[in-house]
Amino acid sequence: MKNISTNGTVWNPYSWNEEANIFFLDQPVGVGFSYADFGETVETTEAAAKNVHAFLSIFFETFKQFSGRALHLSGESYGGRYLPVFASEIYDQNQITIREGRQTLNLQSVLIGNGVTDISTLRILFQPCEGVLCYAENAAIKRFLDLPETRAMLGVDQFPTSFSACSSDVAKNFVSHMDKWAVPTQHYVSGLLNRGIRVLIYAGTYDWQCNWVSNKLWVEKLEWSGSSEYQAQEWRDWIVGGKKVGEVRETRLLTFATIRGAGHMMTGGSLGDGAEMAQWDIVIAMRGSSAALTYVITDSGLRELLRHM
Repeated sequence: MKNISTNGTVWNPYSWNEEANIFFLDQPVGVGFSYADFGETVETTEAAAKNVHAFLSIFFETFKQFSGRALHLSGESYGGRYLPVFASEIYDQNQITIREGRQTLNLQSVLIGNGVTDISTLRILFQPCEGVLCYAENAAIKRFLDLPETRAMLGVDQFPTSFSACSSDVAKNFVSHMDKWAVPTQHYVSGLLNRGIRVLIYAGTYDWQCNWVSNKLWVEKLEWSGSSEYQAQEWRDWIVGGKKVGEVRETRLLTFATIRGAGHMMTGGSLGDGAEMAQWDIVIAMRGSSAALTYVITDSGLRELLRHM
């Protein structure tokens, strides 16, 4: 970590909130700063989806200035499992909302970075690393989030414990239900695409956990109404600032992109201007023609599950 300010932060000119309204959601209960008053637990992704939909509904009902804005769900790693489920829950609940004549959540797209979705294609390569989850930056993040002034600003100064990037208890509960293995999550992705929800799968080429080859394989064999159109598309170089930063294959609804030199936590690293601008292009591309939108970045802290693969 270089150029750390007095409070541990560094200005990022490529921050996603330059282009969109973003909120970060600690889920399921028990990770990050989230907790249950009476010790309740969430132990499957499908159960977590109901809580996430409830939260989003309450959020947009409470902050009506955001009502109707385009909604995009984004996440990484285990997000390849939970984001398709969350988006499907939102879509299904919207159908009930329409029948009742109420305002729906304007779900537009799902963005999955270096995710674990179809485990039949997943092949993990192990290598030595340092830091929590193999990222030294996580120690700096924890120090910053545990500062009294940060906790007060976030409204969690009365939170009973310090911040943790992972929860082993939550991970064990999910594993006990075979959460990642019991349900073929790629079928949720198929359903979303068939219903007109845009999906972006992107992967850093240096990720050795949920690597780009595994993600490319499951996307290519995905069964959905536009699969033939996707297979017919040519791969093209992704050029940013005159430099090749990756490769792209896309249709109107489904896009797969690689980003050269990026690792597992792609959006959290410093990759040089080319790759960081590529990340920026991801956000702008998914924005489309919407004048205002909201991104939900979900961080489950469930990367501990990768150790059980």
